[in-house]
Amino acid sequence: MLHSKGIAHVGLRVADLTLVSAFYERQVGLQLLEKHNGCHIFSIGGGALLEIWSGGFSSSTKKTPAQQSARFSFGVDRLEPAMSWLHQQGVVPSSEMGDYLGTRWVNYTDPEGNMFGIVDKNGSR
Repeated sequence: MLHSKGIAHVGLRVADLTLVSAFYERQVGLQLLEKHNGCHIFSIGGGALLEIWSGGFSSSTKKTPAQQSARFSFGVDRLEPAMSWLHQQGVVPSSEMGDYLGTRWVNYTDPEGNMFGIVDKNGSR
């Protein structure tokens, strides 16, 4: 058995490393830890990292599952304050709020069409 302790890091390939990294740092509010060899590394809480790598491609619309085979969500205490803060930064949801298996979530799209979400554990089911 693996005995996983959670996610250690998530990797994302992008066409414009500077543009997408600026979005996650300035508009999403992630802490940039380091830059090296075509990779920018951000803290996403709890010791986990978001690694943004060059070598991907951009889409002017939300990417399809075939274009973005993995997606990620950030855990938050409550959706409403996080959604409000993102809205103030000019980041608008790309989905309605959902409620599933005891969680509530909403999805967003970054400047290259990569989908990400925010999730809390305040759902009704």
